[in-house]
Amino acid sequence: MAIAIGNPDRLPVMILADTELIGFLVLIKNEDVREVGADPVTAVLIRSLSISETQRGQGFATQALQLLPAFVRHHFPEATTLTLSVDHGNFPAQKLYEKVGYTDTGRRRFGPYGEQYVLTQNL
Repeated sequence: MAIAIGNPDRLPVMILADTELIGFLVLIKNEDVREVGADPVTAVLIRSLSISETQRGQGFATQALQLLPAFVRHHFPEATTLTLSVDHGNFPAQKLYEKVGYTDTGRRRFGPYGEQYVLTQNL
C-alpha cells in the first residue's frame, strides 16, 4: 500500500507479484465518486488500474480484482459497492470486469477517449 500525501480520499495501491511491482490502481472515496454518479457515502471508485505490459495476459488483473473486495471492506468498512468506468472500445477490460462480477449501471460518462461505461460490484 502507498500513501497519497495531502489527499486522504485517495488510496494508491500497488499490485505485486512476489516482490515485483507489476501494477497499480487508486481507490477513491467521498465526494470524488460523484463523477461516475455513485453514492459518496457508500461507493469506492477504482481508477487507473494498470498492469505492466510485460505482465499482461498472466491473470494478474483478474487476481487483483478478485482480492480487491476484501481489501476494500477492510480499509473502508462503510463501503457497499465498488465502481469504475471503462472506455467503450476497451473490450478486453470490459470482459475482465464482467468475468469478476461487475455489472453495467447504464450510466455513461465521457473521458479522454470518448464514452465510458460505469460498472459496479456489490461488496
